[in-house]
Amino acid sequence: MVESEQQDPHGEVYNEKWPATPFTIRITNRSYPGPAEAQVFVDGRLAAVRIAYKSGQPDAVVDVKGFQARAGRVAYTKDAITEFLFTLPRMMRGGENKAPAVSESVKAELETIRVEFYDVQFSGEKREVKVTAAAPALVSGVNKAVAHNAKTSSATASGAQLANAAVGSYVGRSYQKLDKISETIIRYGTKSQLQIRRVIDRDEEEDAPAVARPRAKKENARAPPEPA
Repeated sequence: MVESEQQDPHGEVYNEKWPATPFTIRITNRSYPGPAEAQVFVDGRLAAVRIAYKSGQPDAVVDVKGFQARAGRVAYTKDAITEFLFTLPRMMRGGENKAPAVSESVKAELETIRVEFYDVQFSGEKREVKVTAAAPALVSGVNKAVAHNAKTSSATASGAQLANAAVGSYVGRSYQKLDKISETIIRYGTKSQLQIRRVIDRDEEEDAPAVARPRAKKENARAPPEPA
């Protein structure tokens, strides 16, 4: 469960709880000959950047467990990370628009995990990267009004902090980002929504044909004959 302090339109403060499930995105370079930069977007937001090396080499498989505080500017393993959580659209907060306009481009990004892959060329040079303290990425997810407008029923939010920024400095390898190789899009949703989309099978009991309950047959009642 996720719990956070909220404020209603009248200024009253209350605690809100809703279900949540942590998840991890695993990236594998199975066939590309060189290293590739993987940019991970969740609900349209840049969440993390990682390098996936050639299959068979170290770091050919990398995990992304949460939102980076400074994606693309600090290495994932040196940055502050907050976990990914599948959850439900949150309650409205005071001052939020109850009938928000949601563009088609934003609607298309909701309930999606998108990973873009780019070819990279290492220069052979190394550079020193300074890492300062940073507030973790806090993602509350879409509210119910936005979800209703976009016709979505789930969201992604940030959860517990998994790692603090490695304050200090580290030596990184410089590289140039080249052409985009490909992208992968995963659409997530609640179990019922995935069943409607035929992404997963329906439960057996839901697929079973309804069986009519036997009913007692009623015979027409006849009045006894009148005495002669």
